[in-house]
Amino acid sequence: MKFVVYCDYGPDVDPMLFETYEDAYEEYNYRVREEPVISTYLCVVIDEYKAK
Repeated sequence: MKFVVYCDYGPDVDPMLFETYEDAYEEYNYRVREEPVISTYLCVVIDEYKAK
């Protein structure tokens, strides 16, 4: 299972992919503290497609 943390502000949503929930949650909390006015999301990746 993988997790992603991103925000939906501006042209760059700055997504970060994590292998563990703990690491993702740490990044999520950091972003919420640093930019509390920007919506931030922590999501579970349910599918992944890699173009060849």
